[in-house]
Amino acid sequence: NLHVVAYATQRGDGSGASRPWLQETPDPTTTVMWNSWIEIHPETAAKLGLHDDDVVRVSSSAGVLEVSVYLFPAIRPDTVAIPFGQGHTALGRFAEGRGANPAALFEILLNEAGDLALGDLQVTITPTGKRRPLARFESREGVYGDHAG
Repeated sequence: NLHVVAYATQRGDGSGASRPWLQETPDPTTTVMWNSWIEIHPETAAKLGLHDDDVVRVSSSAGVLEVSVYLFPAIRPDTVAIPFGQGHTALGRFAEGRGANPAALFEILLNEAGDLALGDLQVTITPTGKRRPLARFESREGVYGDHAG
């Protein structure tokens, strides 16, 4: 099992996902656009037989989702990260059916202020045998040396 972190990108909570100009804005770290991804350390990915753009099933006690792999050496080997902002079932043609919502993995818990309380969550990563290339603003060649898939 791996710890999972769900985080907001420049798209925020995803309420602007119906705006194509926002979907087209590259994530500042990964340069990925128009989709969801899971950040996995290259050593962890190697143990699981995974490469960039492989589709994996991410499972928790609360739910399951499928996302493409993004190898990222700056993340801890025992942790994966998935951005918020995609996975809408409505909100128009530019948002609907695009990517995955990591909230599906979490039990919905609220703190005293009524905000989401996302605690420690562990997930299982399973290869699906599929590949879904991520739209990236720039090539991965040479960025992370031999770690790029």
